Amino acid sequence: MPPASTTERPLSDCRAAACRHALRPSQTRHGHNRPPCRDPLAATDTDVRISRPRPFNLSADSSRRSLGEGGFTLLEVIIAVGIFAGAIVIILALFGPLNRSIGEVADNSRAARLAEAINAELLRIRDVQAPASGTKLDAIAALVNGGTILRLVASADGSHVVWETNAANDPVTGSPPGIALHDRYYLIEVRAQPAPLNYTAGTSAFLALTATVKWPYQVPTGPGPTEAAPADLTQAQTLLLNYALTP
Repeated sequence: MPPASTTERPLSDCRAAACRHALRPSQTRHGHNRPPCRDPLAATDTDVRISRPRPFNLSADSSRRSLGEGGFTLLEVIIAVGIFAGAIVIILALFGPLNRSIGEVADNSRAARLAEAINAELLRIRDVQAPASGTKLDAIAALVNGGTILRLVASADGSHVVWETNAANDPVTGSPPGIALHDRYYLIEVRAQPAPLNYTAGTSAFLALTATVKWPYQVPTGPGPTEAAPADLTQAQTLLLNYALTP
């Protein structure tokens, strides 16, 4: 009997033969060796085909994905810019009242510090105006007698107070030194207090005065020392100070 072929047979023939003869797949009824069955789905060396993977550009794919998923549209950018601009306008609008409030607090503080300078100027006027007879208080009393107002002016920084009659003197060489027109920020109106504190020449031990500080008095209109215009004193801020001058 010719030798069995060594060619592999399909798996279907092996299974059919095993069912008919109930024999092992590698042996026939008569003991003849058959080639082992081959699974058609199993890959062999000749069946394997190596395919090169498709190149993948990570950066390009990521950029396309970010542009499509994480970017902003033109409408979103316009809305964001509008909101930001509106917030800036609101913040800048708040700066005006805030700056005015800070300036008012500073003016009030300087006006309160004028108390000692006003007292010093009143004493100077008392001594300069002292009459040949009588007391020194009589000279000041004569300036505020009958409701007359004694007017003083002070510089914007509150460092200098002078009788308005002497304010036109030279700010450096004057005696007493004057204050330039555009720097006369505070006006001080001095009045005698009414009864029972009113002054009686020869009998009163002190002279009771009330000083009303008002500001602004002169508003600069240019860089020159005389470039200023009177402010509306009906809208001015005020501060009251009380004094009691002795001889």
